[in-house]
Amino acid sequence: MTPNPSALGTELNALETVSTITQSPQSTFQRKYLTCNFAQHCHAALTICIDLCCFLNQLCSNYLNGTMPHEIWELPALRSLNLKENHLYMHFNNIHLAEKLELLYISDIDIGNINRLGTAPALTELHLTANELTGSIPDDFYELHDTLEHLYIAYNSFTGTLSTQFGKFTKLKDFYAYDNEFIGGIPNEFAAMKNLENFVVAENKLSGTISEDFSYMPKLKLFSAYRRL
Repeated sequence: MTPNPSALGTELNALETVSTITQSPQSTFQRKYLTCNFAQHCHAALTICIDLCCFLNQLCSNYLNGTMPHEIWELPALRSLNLKENHLYMHFNNIHLAEKLELLYISDIDIGNINRLGTAPALTELHLTANELTGSIPDDFYELHDTLEHLYIAYNSFTGTLSTQFGKFTKLKDFYAYDNEFIGGIPNEFAAMKNLENFVVAENKLSGTISEDFSYMPKLKLFSAYRRL
């Protein structure tokens, strides 16, 4: 298939903005490809597509700083993004534009908050571990129920109760919410999640009895819910 010059131009404009604002060390990528004439050099454009995918999955632990620009969500071929262990603030107002984004790994960065993150249309795996997130989980987050299979929100400071809305996440296999500030009981809705394999809510302030229905979950392998002392 011949690469679409217009689409590639859009991707590289977004990439240039990301690289500039975050002070990315991947400047070699910029120097090598940003001057390509896409309309005349389809082979070079195909190389850009391949390298772009590699670039976006090599941003973790890269000492990036600043605010991640909203243009990152405008990359039409974006399927995965790994930004863990950087110093980036992010906002998700335009994440609904990332129609192919399935994996988002943003653990241990200066994320700020997760408002509007739930509007991501195709997300299957989400890592939010160790981001110092506080407060209750925003309502729009539960819009991820149609697609999400793996959720990691451990080592934050989320408060409030575990919402019964998690019961709508029928595809969820992994739920790791270790070491937060959740209170109250464990909703029975979790026991109805037939695909759930790992359920880890230990080191919270949960209380009450655990439904025996959890004993009959067909795929459950790990259940950890011991209370913080």
